[in-house]
Amino acid sequence: MTLRARPAPLAAVAAVLTVLVAGLVALAAPGKAGAAAAGFVQRCGTHFCVDGTTAYFAGANSYDLFTYGSGSGDTETQYMDKAAIDQQMANMAADGVTVVRTWMFDHESWHGFEPAKNTMNEQEWAEFDYILYSANQHGLRVIPTFENYWTAYGGVNTVLGWEGASTGNSGNFFDPAKCAGCLADYEFYVTYALNRVNHYTGVAYKNDPTIFSWELMNEPRYQDVDPADNTVGATFRAWEDKVGAYIKGIDPNHMIDNGIEGQGSSYGYGSDNGVPYTYECQSPSIDFCSAHIYPTESWANLSAAQTQSLVARYISDAHTGAGKPFFLGEFNTSTSTRQQYWQAIYSTMESGGGDADAFWWYENSGKDGTYGVLHGDPVLSVFTAHSNADKAKSGDTTPPTTPPTTPPTTPPTPPSGGCAVHYALSDWGSSFNADVTITNNGSAPVNGWTLVFSFPGAQTVNSMWNAVSTQSGKQITAKNADWDAAIAAGGSVNFGFNGNSTAGTNGVPTSFTLNGTACSIS
Repeated sequence: MTLRARPAPLAAVAAVLTVLVAGLVALAAPGKAGAAAAGFVQRCGTHFCVDGTTAYFAGANSYDLFTYGSGSGDTETQYMDKAAIDQQMANMAADGVTVVRTWMFDHESWHGFEPAKNTMNEQEWAEFDYILYSANQHGLRVIPTFENYWTAYGGVNTVLGWEGASTGNSGNFFDPAKCAGCLADYEFYVTYALNRVNHYTGVAYKNDPTIFSWELMNEPRYQDVDPADNTVGATFRAWEDKVGAYIKGIDPNHMIDNGIEGQGSSYGYGSDNGVPYTYECQSPSIDFCSAHIYPTESWANLSAAQTQSLVARYISDAHTGAGKPFFLGEFNTSTSTRQQYWQAIYSTMESGGGDADAFWWYENSGKDGTYGVLHGDPVLSVFTAHSNADKAKSGDTTPPTTPPTTPPTTPPTPPSGGCAVHYALSDWGSSFNADVTITNNGSAPVNGWTLVFSFPGAQTVNSMWNAVSTQSGKQITAKNADWDAAIAAGGSVNFGFNGNSTAGTNGVPTSFTLNGTACSIS
């Protein structure tokens, strides 16, 4: 869905390949996507399955779960609103939702996951930890979306800006000739997400069956960057092949979809925008096909019967053209026609063997008059009937329950009055030492600390003293040792490490965050 960001409270070869791949698909449709641990949703031929039993999913988009809370203050009691997250999960579960598609991206300062290049906001990731925990406790699966093609919450245009590339067309993100660093930025982000350990459950995201699948991006396009590619889709296909394989190299448990809208002149719906539906779904990295439908938009103007034909075509092309399941990742209509269209869409999904769907969007308050749906809306009776029909032909779709750690490993509180970091570097080309001093400039002690920074080049940590380190790409996360967890008001702690480097690439990191708060560099 294209939308403005919710404001802060304060503020030719490819064409031949297409024919060859289609022929191969017709000869041998893919079977299981790969071996995953018990309880994960998998692809079994043209349908989803859980532990070998076919499963269908009725879902909703609740894209803004990551914004629940003030976005400032204490992580557990102010930054996130746990009660609101729990209530939203409870309401959705009560109405029959079994899968939730939500956004796991934001490059802005308010509720930002990555507000600056290669700099992660621990507080926001802690909130997403809770989103996954709450979903699990309410029997829901989650589809997190890694990035946004559109500008809401920054999107790929922000990354293009970081890399000094043209932001005139967001599709430049997918072409390494136009943005040499964008692929590395994307891989940095997904590496962090896949390897993150949920502080409520102690389970890494890549090992969590609560996650239904990973979505590469919200509604990606490669439109008019190279008009000749609008109908071929070669540039985006090369990108999704690469990043999909990269993700599966880290996380073999979860499925992947590409998040595309499925528009194209051949469907009589929307424009040719560089990501042709079937061809992109045939990528060996993609496990199921994605489409988004808004039939009552003026540019679409589809009747209910035409919408049914479109959905049926998407299902058929997914099952027979790509040999994979179909996920209707977004859809809705105007309020006055909603019941008619929902009944038409759901009946087509059920009769055609469509595999999963998610209407746009299930809100918690302040109803959007165009597409918003609230708990208690009469149209949800149509959805619940559809969910019940899906459940009747499925095995158990709920994720295995994950108990919380006892107690939860609560993220440390940010320093109240700021912080400063001194980073003393001794560089010998292929190796180096670093001595780091953290100063608490606040009037209250910091009890438990995590310092996050990124190396400027190809540096790796060999050993660290007075802190415990983890490394994800260039990013280093240093956490206190048992004996230096407290930093007194006005006090300091010191740690150090040695590492390997490539000569000429080392230097002092440009930014540091202590418990999610940016520090000055002294």
